Amino acid sequence: MARSIDVPTAHNQVFNVGADTPYTLNDLARAVADAMGIKPEIVHVASRNEVKHAYSSHDKCRRIFGGSPPTPLQEGLSRMAQWVKSVGPRQSRRFGEIEIPRNLPPGWLT
Repeated sequence: MARSIDVPTAHNQVFNVGADTPYTLNDLARAVADAMGIKPEIVHVASRNEVKHAYSSHDKCRRIFGGSPPTPLQEGLSRMAQWVKSVGPRQSRRFGEIEIPRNLPPGWLT
Protein backbone atom coordinates (compact mmCIF):
# COMPACT_ATOMS: atom_id res chain seq x y z
CA MET A 1 0.00 0.00 0.00
CA ALA A 2 2.80 2.39 0.84
CA ARG A 3 4.49 1.76 -2.52
CA SER A 4 1.30 2.52 -4.49
CA ILE A 5 2.03 6.27 -4.59
CA ASP A 6 5.25 5.53 -6.50
CA VAL A 7 3.64 3.20 -9.07
CA PRO A 8 1.70 5.17 -11.70
CA THR A 9 -0.26 2.11 -12.90
CA ALA A 10 -1.62 1.76 -9.34
CA HIS A 11 -3.10 5.27 -9.25
CA ASN A 12 -6.92 5.33 -9.02
CA GLN A 13 -7.07 1.55 -8.75
CA VAL A 14 -8.86 -0.65 -6.22
CA PHE A 15 -7.03 -3.63 -4.76
CA ASN A 16 -8.22 -6.55 -2.65
CA VAL A 17 -5.94 -6.89 0.34
CA GLY A 18 -6.07 -9.95 2.50
CA ALA A 19 -4.29 -13.13 3.33
CA ASP A 20 -3.42 -15.89 0.90
CA THR A 21 -4.36 -18.27 3.70
CA PRO A 22 -7.81 -17.82 5.26
CA TYR A 23 -8.00 -17.56 9.06
CA THR A 24 -10.98 -17.52 11.37
CA LEU A 25 -11.47 -14.57 13.71
CA ASN A 26 -10.81 -16.93 16.62
CA ASP A 27 -7.50 -17.98 15.01
CA LEU A 28 -6.53 -14.33 14.51
CA ALA A 29 -7.50 -13.35 18.06
CA ARG A 30 -5.40 -16.17 19.49
CA ALA A 31 -2.46 -15.38 17.20
CA VAL A 32 -2.49 -11.68 18.13
CA ALA A 33 -2.70 -12.51 21.84
CA ASP A 34 0.16 -14.99 21.46
CA ALA A 35 2.30 -12.39 19.64
CA MET A 36 1.61 -9.91 22.44
CA GLY A 37 2.41 -12.53 25.08
CA ILE A 38 -0.99 -12.37 26.74
CA LYS A 39 -3.87 -14.76 27.35
CA PRO A 40 -6.74 -13.96 24.95
CA GLU A 41 -10.04 -12.84 26.41
CA ILE A 42 -12.40 -13.70 23.57
CA VAL A 43 -16.03 -12.67 23.93
CA HIS A 44 -18.51 -14.07 21.42
CA VAL A 45 -21.50 -11.89 20.57
CA ALA A 46 -24.57 -12.73 18.51
CA SER A 47 -23.67 -13.39 14.90
CA ARG A 48 -24.67 -10.95 12.22
CA ASN A 49 -26.11 -11.64 8.81
CA GLU A 50 -22.84 -11.19 6.92
CA VAL A 51 -20.46 -13.07 4.70
CA LYS A 52 -19.20 -16.20 6.44
CA HIS A 53 -16.14 -16.83 4.24
CA ALA A 54 -14.27 -14.26 2.17
CA TYR A 55 -11.15 -14.74 0.08
CA SER A 56 -8.98 -12.16 -1.63
CA SER A 57 -7.39 -12.60 -5.04
CA HIS A 58 -4.01 -10.91 -5.22
CA ASP A 59 -3.50 -11.40 -8.95
CA LYS A 60 -3.96 -7.70 -9.68
CA CYS A 61 -1.53 -6.70 -6.91
CA ARG A 62 1.09 -9.12 -8.25
CA ARG A 63 0.57 -7.91 -11.81
CA ILE A 64 1.03 -4.23 -10.90
CA PHE A 65 3.55 -4.45 -8.06
CA GLY A 66 5.31 -7.67 -8.97
CA GLY A 67 5.64 -10.71 -6.82
CA SER A 68 7.21 -10.56 -3.42
CA PRO A 69 7.33 -13.35 -0.89
CA PRO A 70 4.38 -13.22 1.48
CA THR A 71 5.03 -12.57 5.16
CA PRO A 72 3.78 -15.46 7.30
CA LEU A 73 1.06 -14.41 9.76
CA GLN A 74 3.12 -15.19 12.86
CA GLU A 75 6.10 -13.19 11.56
CA GLY A 76 3.95 -10.17 10.68
CA LEU A 77 2.21 -10.28 14.06
CA SER A 78 5.55 -10.62 15.83
CA ARG A 79 6.84 -7.49 14.06
CA MET A 80 3.62 -5.65 14.89
CA ALA A 81 3.85 -6.71 18.55
CA GLN A 82 7.47 -5.55 18.79
CA TRP A 83 6.48 -2.15 17.36
CA VAL A 84 3.48 -1.84 19.69
CA LYS A 85 5.62 -2.68 22.70
CA SER A 86 8.31 -0.17 21.66
CA VAL A 87 5.78 2.64 21.13
CA GLY A 88 3.76 1.90 24.26
CA PRO A 89 0.11 2.61 24.98
CA ARG A 90 -1.54 5.68 23.57
CA GLN A 91 -4.70 7.42 24.61
CA SER A 92 -7.12 7.58 21.71
CA ARG A 93 -9.40 10.52 21.21
CA ARG A 94 -13.07 9.76 21.57
CA PHE A 95 -14.81 10.03 18.25
CA GLY A 96 -18.05 11.92 18.24
CA GLU A 97 -21.16 10.57 16.57
CA ILE A 98 -19.48 8.85 13.65
CA GLU A 99 -21.41 5.62 14.04
CA ILE A 100 -25.05 5.23 13.15
CA PRO A 101 -26.53 3.08 15.92
CA ARG A 102 -29.64 2.04 13.99
CA ASN A 103 -29.63 -1.73 13.28
CA LEU A 104 -26.31 -2.36 15.02
CA PRO A 105 -26.08 -5.74 16.76
CA PRO A 106 -26.77 -5.43 20.51
CA GLY A 107 -23.20 -6.49 21.38
CA TRP A 108 -21.85 -3.48 19.49
CA LEU A 109 -23.85 -0.94 21.47
CA THR A 110 -21.93 -1.41 24.71
